[in-house]
Amino acid sequence: EIHLEAKNLRDTIKVGNQASLQDHAKSMIFIRYHLHEELKFEYLTIKDPLVLWNDLKERYENKKSVILLKARYNWLNLRLQDFKSVNEYNFALFKIISLLKLCGAKNH
Repeated sequence: EIHLEAKNLRDTIKVGNQASLQDHAKSMIFIRYHLHEELKFEYLTIKDPLVLWNDLKERYENKKSVILLKARYNWLNLRLQDFKSVNEYNFALFKIISLLKLCGAKNH
């Protein structure tokens, strides 16, 4: 989303957008370029960036729940004594916090 915004193409993935055909094409090229090779073939027939975006979002939205469960487990089991240094502990701590924020978890 951020990359599309930087390229002034974010409107192409909004419902009811009035983006030009050129912008739609640019968005499709950009999104497809960043897809894994296997997914490129799976979504080859989709021509609308909004449809592609929503399909990918639906496909990977459940990943957040898996990431959230693992991050919560890691949070509950984080112990300083499991690390060789405070720096390693801090790195792990901030990684877990970032994952929790990514998944929208609060009160960590």
